[in-house]
Amino acid sequence: MRELPKPEFVKIDPAATEAEIIASYEKESGKSLYPAQIERLFLNQLAYSETRIKAAIQNAGEKLLVRYSSGPILDYLGDLVGTPRLLAVGAVCTVQFNVVEGQAQDRLIPASTRVTSQNGAVAFLTRQETVLKAGALTAQVRAVCETPGVIGNGWAIGQISTLVGQPFAGLTAGNISVPVDGAEDETDAHYSERIILAPEAYTTAGSEGAYRYHALSVHQSIIDVAVRGP
Repeated sequence: MRELPKPEFVKIDPAATEAEIIASYEKESGKSLYPAQIERLFLNQLAYSETRIKAAIQNAGEKLLVRYSSGPILDYLGDLVGTPRLLAVGAVCTVQFNVVEGQAQDRLIPASTRVTSQNGAVAFLTRQETVLKAGALTAQVRAVCETPGVIGNGWAIGQISTLVGQPFAGLTAGNISVPVDGAEDETDAHYSERIILAPEAYTTAGSEGAYRYHALSVHQSIIDVAVRGP
């Protein structure tokens, strides 16, 4: 993105504001003011209040510009170009269900079967139902962390192993992959870049900006994208 100078909606100069107020008072009253006079102290407060109002106006103006906006206002700006903020997502891993002896018939393991870490800090829910086939000793299914964010990332293989509410007796579970891809809400910096790129996404000609926009929109953990072509 091209760097632009910071916009100035109002001039914020506390010393100049104070001097202007004092000069106006002296002109209208016909008398000079000195630092210790009560009128001077009162005018100092007026100058302070006016400076704060100007700062609020400047801040409000900046919030309406994507490059300087943040928080909820940035989300409203994103709505104008059909680009919502990427919200926190839970980590994903593969959970394996085990039995010691093969079952005489197929056994259903429902979707949203809950498996927690050994210390109970995080819980993973199976994404879909799976079937432990008759005679089979294992069945695998993908599971997502119940708590969105990075808290579900990085648990060692076998640490997610406490099965809550056994679908049937003798069933155990454990993660056979390290949970990954959990992420917090998209940061303001990442989100503002996507908002600026959003108009590029309307083209069907495959512009560089469009490729960057769509790639960055896949997941908030993608820091940057390089587009290469002929």
